[in-house]
Amino acid sequence: MSFSVLTTTRTRFRISKVRKASKPKTAVREKEIVGLISEGLSNKEISARLHIATHTVKSHVHNILEKLALSSRLQIAAFARRKDSE
Repeated sequence: MSFSVLTTTRTRFRISKVRKASKPKTAVREKEIVGLISEGLSNKEISARLHIATHTVKSHVHNILEKLALSSRLQIAAFARRKDSE
């Protein structure tokens, strides 16, 4: 086995380990926010209910959209409804 093939194999192995380790998981607070979005609450209403800043809710919503590869609150609500029905 040549050096370049060995190096490439090692690099691929390291990359696959990093990808597996960095698989995003939804935090408990984010799951709460998904549920509240599916109830139709706005960011302001969610922040009042959870006693956190509106900016914090916006950050959580952004993270949820990124982790679930979604593009809108409506898609978050649909995702939550599908999960509830499973």
